[in-house]
Amino acid sequence: MQLVAEGATRILRLKVRKVPGNTWSDSAKRINLMALSETGTALPNSKTAILIPCHNEELTVGQVVTQFRTELPNPDIHVFDNNSSDRTAEEGRRTDATVFPVSQQGKGYVVRFMFQHVDADT
Repeated sequence: MQLVAEGATRILRLKVRKVPGNTWSDSAKRINLMALSETGTALPNSKTAILIPCHNEELTVGQVVTQFRTELPNPDIHVFDNNSSDRTAEEGRRTDATVFPVSQQGKGYVVRFMFQHVDADT
């Protein structure tokens, strides 16, 4: 996690993994607490973006998006489909996430694409 500067956009670099025995809800709560811990309170009128890079995640992406919507106040959820060969993009759209296709496969390409295309406060 990195705090850029007071009054500037905060960049949170988080890698979410489902811990055996925990629910996705537990993971979302932890992320929410981590985001709030930088300032102690939520930013008023701030815009929160959840960036989810995916490659062949049709079985889980819908659950992840739904849990984030349950735990965070009005997030903008963006699914970045990194050249999947399954129904990842369709499952993301089904949960009303904004889906971006990223044709160049690879973690570096999708991360670069994410930061070029999303504007948010946290």
